[in-house]
Amino acid sequence: MFERTADIGFVATDCQICSLLAEPCVEAVDAMQQPQQFSENSRYSDLQAQQKQSLIYARAVLSDQGIALGVLSLCFKLDD
Repeated sequence: MFERTADIGFVATDCQICSLLAEPCVEAVDAMQQPQQFSENSRYSDLQAQQKQSLIYARAVLSDQGIALGVLSLCFKLDD
């Protein structure tokens, strides 16, 4: 249990993650605008800045009251 709490503390203060959250990406904005649906994008994304093109699925994470709390994204590398 301690290892998981340390992991989440480390991830929550990671500079790269914090900078992504400070400037919402297009995929997150799309998912938050239509929280009941997922978005699918195949293009360049700041989420995988080292890739020319990524396939990204995103969907808002909702509270029990249906309020969007954040966005979960699955990113797939298209180039080898």
